[in-house]
Amino acid sequence: MLRIIKYAWEGRSSKWSGVRRSHLNHKSSCACCDAVKGLEVHHIIPFSIAPDLELDPNNLVTLCKYCHLVIGHLRDNRIYNANLMLDIQVFRMNRKFAYRSFKNEAYRC
Repeated sequence: MLRIIKYAWEGRSSKWSGVRRSHLNHKSSCACCDAVKGLEVHHIIPFSIAPDLELDPNNLVTLCKYCHLVIGHLRDNRIYNANLMLDIQVFRMNRKFAYRSFKNEAYRC
């Protein structure tokens, strides 16, 4: 576990923790599922690929721990989702459609 934490912070800007905190203050729910607990800040384009975008607010998205792994990393922390923002939109649309269908079914009884 210590190696993973060291790798995650290795080479990071000293400003990262402040940018992360500020991002979570402004976007305090998961972009996918609207969860408000266990939130993480995910880089849309990974730090390992574009270190110059590390502090860019347009390259950050708030995800809960589950969505971070499943949507952000496609269930494998060694890879990243190049279609992240599209997948978030699709997830939200499907969730909204499923809720609407469930609500309509409930009223038919």
